[in-house]
Amino acid sequence: MSSKINRILFFIISVLSITPTAWAQCYFAQTDKLSNVWVISGPELICFDKNLKRVGSYTNLMLGNPSTIDVSDPFKVAIFYPQAKSLVLLNNKLAVIGSPISLSDEGIGDAILACRSGKRGFWIFDRSKGEIIHFDSSIEQSGEKVVLDVSYSNFVPLYMQESNGVLFVAFKGKGIGRFDPFGATLAEIPVDIDSPFLINNKEVIYQSKGKIFTCNIENYQKTPLDLDSKCLPIIINDKFYCSDTSKKAVDKL
Repeated sequence: MSSKINRILFFIISVLSITPTAWAQCYFAQTDKLSNVWVISGPELICFDKNLKRVGSYTNLMLGNPSTIDVSDPFKVAIFYPQAKSLVLLNNKLAVIGSPISLSDEGIGDAILACRSGKRGFWIFDRSKGEIIHFDSSIEQSGEKVVLDVSYSNFVPLYMQESNGVLFVAFKGKGIGRFDPFGATLAEIPVDIDSPFLINNKEVIYQSKGKIFTCNIENYQKTPLDLDSKCLPIIINDKFYCSDTSKKAVDKL
């Protein structure tokens, strides 16, 4: 990925009074397989289509502010609400699928992270047990889980995502743990990370101390990206963009 930024600004969030997330005043944003862009703004989740036209938004004030979304299935987008320990599923028109899922009611003592599974279910990080538990598509525990090594116990889990059958879990100041579909621990990616991350082919893009880096998943070579923005880029139509909260726009990389 080139670190050179072409100064082409695109309308995406300039019309919004957006509240950034806690990660260096950046918005949590993802793009799905249909090139839709999903942005969290305080209690609101906003969706733009591939032409950066607003599709709609979703808010559930009863559940608080969402922290992350998983758009790996654009027809069943998962929103995680950490205060309510709940998941909400939306279709690509932002209509709710079913009812909010209370993870406490499903036997999770302290749900702090959630993401989709390639098996059409979900992974839920239960901090009370130090386990990442798999739920099937019917929201039943499948029996599969990751039992974390004691070496992770003193580090704050930040974000997790499954990619190509491997579960990636970021721990602040420690690195990105990797686990196979059966819960076995794989080699950790040794990065000083303090934000969510983006997986792009064989690279992980992440934030550390206000700067953006890439790390090769195979050889762990780290490369700083020369970006004006301190926020993670997103991918739209196979091109990289980075959001800038001061300009409330998106720069084309």
